[in-house]
Amino acid sequence: MAKRPLAMRTVLALAVAAGSGIVPARVAWAGLAAPQMQGEQAPLTVRLFIDLDCPHSRRAWPRFAALQRPGVAVVLHHLPLGSHALAQVAAQAAVAARLQNRELPFVQALMAEPKPDDAAILRAAEVAGLDRARLAGDLNSAEVKRTLERERQAALAFGVRATPSALINGQGLSGEPPEEQLQRLMARAQWQANGDRAGFGAGADSERLGIVRHHPEVTGAFDAMRRERHGAAAAAEKGLLGPRLRALPLAGDLATGDDVGDLNVVIFVDPAQSWSTAEASLLAKLTLPRSASRLTVRVLGNRGGEAASASLAALSELAERSNVVRNLLTAPGPWTAETVRQAVRVAGAESRWDRLLREPRLAVWLHGQAEQARHLKAQAGTVLVNGRRWLGRASDAGLAEAMAQEALELRQLAQGPSRAGVYAQQLAQGEWFSDQELDLGDPEDVEDLWQLPSIGGRGNRVVLLIDPGSLASRAAWTMLKRRPGDAKNPIVLHVGALPGKRDPQGLAMRALLAGASLRRLGEVVDGLLDAKSTAPLGAPWLAKLLGLPTASAAAAWQAADPGVAVASMRAVRRQVECGDEPVVFIASRLYRGPLEETRLVQATAADLPEPALRARRNAQ
Repeated sequence: MAKRPLAMRTVLALAVAAGSGIVPARVAWAGLAAPQMQGEQAPLTVRLFIDLDCPHSRRAWPRFAALQRPGVAVVLHHLPLGSHALAQVAAQAAVAARLQNRELPFVQALMAEPKPDDAAILRAAEVAGLDRARLAGDLNSAEVKRTLERERQAALAFGVRATPSALINGQGLSGEPPEEQLQRLMARAQWQANGDRAGFGAGADSERLGIVRHHPEVTGAFDAMRRERHGAAAAAEKGLLGPRLRALPLAGDLATGDDVGDLNVVIFVDPAQSWSTAEASLLAKLTLPRSASRLTVRVLGNRGGEAASASLAALSELAERSNVVRNLLTAPGPWTAETVRQAVRVAGAESRWDRLLREPRLAVWLHGQAEQARHLKAQAGTVLVNGRRWLGRASDAGLAEAMAQEALELRQLAQGPSRAGVYAQQLAQGEWFSDQELDLGDPEDVEDLWQLPSIGGRGNRVVLLIDPGSLASRAAWTMLKRRPGDAKNPIVLHVGALPGKRDPQGLAMRALLAGASLRRLGEVVDGLLDAKSTAPLGAPWLAKLLGLPTASAAAAWQAADPGVAVASMRAVRRQVECGDEPVVFIASRLYRGPLEETRLVQATAADLPEPALRARRNAQ
């Protein structure tokens, strides 16, 4: 269900009630009193991500609300889902109640209502003792909406997708937990918090330490989420340097500064998450003024910010002859595709940059950076100082000192003026969370996929299942499409497009079959994976793409029947744990290794006899 418009009846009713002179009695709710210290127990924080119109959140609420006691704070984060009619307006009412320091009593009263409708919001406001005139003014205010949206985006960036979800001093919990499990997690968190207090002092931030210990890759996103919820009241965090990682330089790195310096700082940025680009700008202020320093930006693209990601990746070849990267890092605001274009325009490099945007290697570069991030468990906002993970954000105290210490250590290790070799040795010895460089699964029964359209006539059979909207699919196709014509190690490349939410009728698969019948399969795959193409798939699209008469394209389109191909792909997906597109089978073995061209070529060129699984099974 789409998000419904905000409940104007609620606003009007609040305004009428406020003007009537009726003042409800203030109802104190002892169960959600302000947290206080109790004996020597360290404080605990329970962060609850809820949708006030979600039945799962409503059922789980009493268990979480009962946790609030002296020394335990239950903090609410609202994540209204579009499938629930009252979710948005109820969340706005809760944020408006927060402005009166009555958020928890309001939510408790609303959760006690049998059905969260407009009248229930009014009754909850009265029970919570809200000033209804102020609530009426705040409910639909721009500030409340902005606060809720910022908080929601921060929670999504942290990785919360469903309600209810909870963090108990940094330890994650999802769904409706049984009472015993919840109490067990609370006891464990209390034990750990007491230990932190004993080891680090009474002011130890046990909640953040829990994240740092167990999920250091999301420390930056956690801080962003917590700051959005608490604003200026959030305490200043002090970051720590973690282990050294094998973050080797990559083709397409977006870097500026001295490439043989003693300080090499890397930050992973997602242009769709503006807080991460702000982190990069702050990091530039700390790094670039230093002599012999280099700052590298690794771009993490997603479907929300893919255009901006490609725009940033295309800058890599402009960085050495212009100041584009430095200008972008010091510019205010988010890094949209237009922001990048403006920085390029100022540098007078727009025509060359436009040509780079059309290069297939761009998708390979971007996916290579995403693959390295996956191996390092890095996310948007992750910072590496000479390969060591910074457990925090760029704004955390101690980063400047940590950079100075790492630079000093590298200078002491270096024997000559160039530190590049020493830095490479440091990285090569770092941790890598997945050392399996060529990972092929056991042989699978995928013979049905051999009827998918193909290119090439000899060599290992390779099956590529794509999602036309996926950056990774474009990268895989770019790496594999030249291989059928490879004189030394050719392959037979089968290509399929599994229908999904954006293609429920299997039109992409129909296009592939039509292209194969016209002996133009490669061009059709290129067209499907063209990020700039917005035309609907059909015979006119095919005719324009291939430069054919409309009648010829229509005949090929009409003759193509994707039903059998789609059924075979779905059957394989049911029996093999394939994950998301792109899916690659090499000689009937699922390729699980990194999507990097050198390793993918190595895998496809390996001597892998095709197993006769079906014949063997039929014989049995």
